[in-house]
Amino acid sequence: MNLFCQKQCYRPLKCFIFACFLLCMLFTGCRTDNKASAVSSDYVLKCGNLLISVSEFSEELECEKSAYPYDINSDMKKYKDLVLDLAAQLSQELVLRAAAAEDGISVTEKEIDAAAKEVKKDFPGDSFQKMLIENAVSYPVWKKRLGIRLLINRFIKKSLKDKIEITPEDIEKYYQLHKKTGEFHKKYVVQHDGQENGSQWGRTQEKSDQEKSDIEEKKLLNHLRLQKAEEKYPAWIDALNKKFPVEINKKALGVFLRSKE
Repeated sequence: MNLFCQKQCYRPLKCFIFACFLLCMLFTGCRTDNKASAVSSDYVLKCGNLLISVSEFSEELECEKSAYPYDINSDMKKYKDLVLDLAAQLSQELVLRAAAAEDGISVTEKEIDAAAKEVKKDFPGDSFQKMLIENAVSYPVWKKRLGIRLLINRFIKKSLKDKIEITPEDIEKYYQLHKKTGEFHKKYVVQHDGQENGSQWGRTQEKSDQEKSDIEEKKLLNHLRLQKAEEKYPAWIDALNKKFPVEINKKALGVFLRSKE
């Protein structure tokens, strides 16, 4: 994935289904903004008070196009698919951002700066600036994308992942599934008191020769919680999509679908 076009910070996005939905809206006119006004031409997607302007969509599209090793403009079908996929991804982001705002979840400029500093550590010398140039994205745009990613990750963690409870039965099921592969070297049981931080681990008499490599409690709980979150994500995001509908400016989006310039 292109580091500077980070859309996939959450899974699954179901972008293919959403893209088909967008295509249907473009030709049927359902659930779109049909106002023929100056304001309507200023945005491509809108969810409540949040919107993706024409210029923002254009910047995102150029970033996505730069990730291809060939000129995608030469293939009209793939180009249109790219536009629809981008619209689907940005629409899903708008839904999550709107839901985060309603829950009072935000990220500060200080937090974004700290995260940007951590990313830059992986790019020695001037390689970070070179990567920005190669991906046709300015630093302000990249930093904005990073902030959105941090916000969405925080919202998903607080509203979905952190609310998932791991039971002793989940631990046992995981052990039974992995004990024969050697991925789980010791059998654990949980003395669960109903609180995430109040779980205490007991050790059964069954031990392996690889005792030192046993999975730590926190790591295992996080793994199981993430697994459950992925299972619950489709129903969870469907509910948010209904609560925070996205308006699509079919005229503005249609311009991108017809033009490859």
